[in-house]
Amino acid sequence: NTVRNNISYSNSDDGSGCAAILGRGTNTLVYNNLAYNDFYGVVIRSGSSAYNNTSYNNIGGYGLYVSGGTGNIVKNNISYSNTNNYVDSGTGTVAATNSTDGTNPMFTSATDLHLTASTPASITTGGTDLSATFTTDKDGATRSTPWSIGAYEYGGVAPSPTPTPTPTPTPTPGDTTPPTISSISVTGVTQTDATIIWTTN
Repeated sequence: NTVRNNISYSNSDDGSGCAAILGRGTNTLVYNNLAYNDFYGVVIRSGSSAYNNTSYNNIGGYGLYVSGGTGNIVKNNISYSNTNNYVDSGTGTVAATNSTDGTNPMFTSATDLHLTASTPASITTGGTDLSATFTTDKDGATRSTPWSIGAYEYGGVAPSPTPTPTPTPTPTPGDTTPPTISSISVTGVTQTDATIIWTTN
């Protein structure tokens, strides 16, 4: 299973609102997701992988939570200003190049979680290259080496949408029926001129 390029925000504060609950998922890949102002953020277990997610201000439980299982992988995630930024209850979890230590990512705003010129270099250029698994960010911008941490690549340029072509109108054919000459007369005949008058139907 794959969960990617999603946004979850302002969900329930009663323990049921989460960005991605993968408690029973096995070998699930979750990447390029945003979770903010939720109860939980990203939750994985059972040999699943969480890559390049951004979890912010989730106030009920965890920003990034490995809830159990073995062999989970957690890389390139930002988890900031949550009740608990990162909790690992699994076994043998591989965790690397995450920003969960409280470093302020200096997002564009509280609801726009793009990175900015004020974002620390540990986040803008501190990620692991995961291009063997995916190559773009949440916006569809190509990730470049060194990778950024989180759902958005710093300085990434999203591709322009392909314009919808304007259909070419089909011309309406005119009347192609040849005219029928009903009468004809010739006047003013000289050696060099003549006036021909005809009538068509």
